Amino acid sequence: MPRIRPLLRLTASLLLATLGATVFADPADNTASDEAADRQAIQQAWEKTQKADPLTVTFEQTAPGTYHLKTTRFPYDGAVHIGGIVIRELPGTTNGATRYAAVEPTLDQDNARFASQYPESFNDWRSRNSFYYKPQEKAWIDSAGMKFTPSTDFSHSANVAMNSFYLFVGAFALLIIALVAMRVRESRAVQKRFKQAEEVEKRTLTSLNRTEAAREQTRKGYETQQKSHDLLVEQNRLLQEILDTLKQPKQ
Repeated sequence: MPRIRPLLRLTASLLLATLGATVFADPADNTASDEAADRQAIQQAWEKTQKADPLTVTFEQTAPGTYHLKTTRFPYDGAVHIGGIVIRELPGTTNGATRYAAVEPTLDQDNARFASQYPESFNDWRSRNSFYYKPQEKAWIDSAGMKFTPSTDFSHSANVAMNSFYLFVGAFALLIIALVAMRVRESRAVQKRFKQAEEVEKRTLTSLNRTEAAREQTRKGYETQQKSHDLLVEQNRLLQEILDTLKQPKQ
């Protein structure tokens, strides 16, 4: 028991530490930065991505937020406007990224027509409007540069929660083992006490049997002694009668 109790205390401390790590784990670096600076950085990253597209023939700024785009990805030669930029905080980290941004460009022609006539090409162009911010690189990376893989596309919080879950399960299993060991030890101690009590009972019964045998032997000895005494009394009586007979005068 003295060895098991420290193990129980250690296991309980480990469980508390695991729960604390799960509840109070520090989230990923999601500190909000200056929104204007973010939008400017995202717009510059978007411009770089459009120019780097091998199917882009012409891409040049004609006014703030307005550009001339000519591409062979789908047949378009005209203006493109940045309608808005959406920035969202990610719940954890995605391949090292903590924030997501989407540029919402509009063409001066019907976007729905391109989406219906050239769905794959148009959607491929639109996919180049998504960006992720990596604090380690201090840069906005387009979706193509993220190189998502199923094995690594997990959030930081999910990894922390999963690791904490495994640690909690291990600590809980250790606690169960310690409790079982304690119960087994107690059971063995109880069994030992029962055996000791049984031995004492056996010795007591043996002693009682011996006492009873001694009593029986004493009783038999007393009876023998009493019979001997009775025989002696009878013998003395007979002798007295003989003496009395001899003392009588002869007729």
